[in-house]
Amino acid sequence: MSAQQHLSLQLVPESKASGMNVRDLLMLGTLRAPAFESKVKRPPLQLCAVIDQSGSMQGPKIELVREATTFIATQLTENDSMSIVTYNNDAVLAFPRQKMTPTNKERIFDCIKNIRANGGTNICLGLIEGLDTLEKDVTRDTVTSTLLLTDGQANDGPTTAEAIVGAIPEGYSGHSHSSPIGYGSPFRAQQPMDTNKKIGAPKNGGKRVIQGSVNTFGFGNDHDATLLTTLARKAEGVYYYVPGTNDIGPIFANVLGGLTTVFALKVKIRFEGLNGCTIQKAHTRYTERKDPEGKFIELDIPDVQGQERKDVVLSIRLPETIQDGRQPYVRMRVTYFNTLSEEEETVTQDISIYRCENPITEPVPAELDIERNRIKAAEAMEEATKLGDEGKMNQAVKRITDAINEITISPTAKETVNQGLLEDLNRATVNFSTVEAYRYGGQQIAQTTCSSHWAQRQTSNSDRGQARYETSARSDMRRRFDSFSSERK
Repeated sequence: MSAQQHLSLQLVPESKASGMNVRDLLMLGTLRAPAFESKVKRPPLQLCAVIDQSGSMQGPKIELVREATTFIATQLTENDSMSIVTYNNDAVLAFPRQKMTPTNKERIFDCIKNIRANGGTNICLGLIEGLDTLEKDVTRDTVTSTLLLTDGQANDGPTTAEAIVGAIPEGYSGHSHSSPIGYGSPFRAQQPMDTNKKIGAPKNGGKRVIQGSVNTFGFGNDHDATLLTTLARKAEGVYYYVPGTNDIGPIFANVLGGLTTVFALKVKIRFEGLNGCTIQKAHTRYTERKDPEGKFIELDIPDVQGQERKDVVLSIRLPETIQDGRQPYVRMRVTYFNTLSEEEETVTQDISIYRCENPITEPVPAELDIERNRIKAAEAMEEATKLGDEGKMNQAVKRITDAINEITISPTAKETVNQGLLEDLNRATVNFSTVEAYRYGGQQIAQTTCSSHWAQRQTSNSDRGQARYETSARSDMRRRFDSFSSERK
């Protein structure tokens, strides 16, 4: 296996030389995945599409969702499996999990054609039914994801993020009535759902857990973006805002392009302080485990797709010293499952810093400053949405404006990527200007932009601030969708 078929690591300190009295520094840890070659056999994919078929989805929305879901099925192979759950007031297993053989593809196409819109929106029932369709005992290289689609507010069953998230591991108050072959089996709540009372049990037995990732998609300007963002983060996925009906297919294709080129699964990053150095903080939203004395921080990243990079900015503290000299102070150790070699692999990188009385002042490395600005933008957008949800629009705008000012005076402010971040933030000041502007479009744009920058994964094809997250696999899949859509017209 060539070197290009492994994750590569890099550690970049704020300064390669530090004064003896300078102890607090930033450090950038980066991992990169190689491009996923099309001729290489990719890992199997297990997908479940959980589709909102409430009354508000009538017309062009449901037609384009049918088209996009059909496209996904056409791109899958016999090694992949797919299921479909539809939901309104109830949830229905419209198509049980099946390998995508030619025969099963024809069956799933027929199923998709028959999806009709009516009723309310019980997101919780749909999500739970979708999670229950997934096979738990899969090969280690299987990539699993649930795609949850809605265009509105949850208005039946649990309606808040806390209630829905709480229902995922604890069961639900409802009963699954499965027909012998599983088609069209209604999943009805016989009584109002009570997330504090475990009545129903997972179909597969045991405690219900989230299998794989859950990527959420919100159509139009009237859905609860905060709810969908919370669900996606809980399940190691990303929230995607779909502003118009013509965006449905390209965004689905974008996600599929990434899922079909997952290079690494179950990635664990460990940053360890050496020779008395302590790791104070990892500026990220990944799940972390931290030694209380700062000896290490461990991060969990669910997957890394081909050509992706993941950057972690650390705050570190160097030990006191009275002697000149160079020593290694931070070790980055990454373990992951390589989907191509089908083996667990480990890569390690150490970084040394020279300590002396009067070091030469150096500019902050450009790559570190760029990632620091990405974090400033994501944190500002995240905090502003919390204020916006509370109706504190002036405070939200001030938080965003403060971030704009900080990025504008940064060393890399004129770099294209930072100009894109500034465009995002300046647009947000308009979208947060009134409660109305925030409620209908502002919240959705802010949440999907924030999700994109934390995950370093593209959620919008037209956003300049996200352009560097583009991969050849995603752009290729969008071209395939364009051809597919044109042939159907």
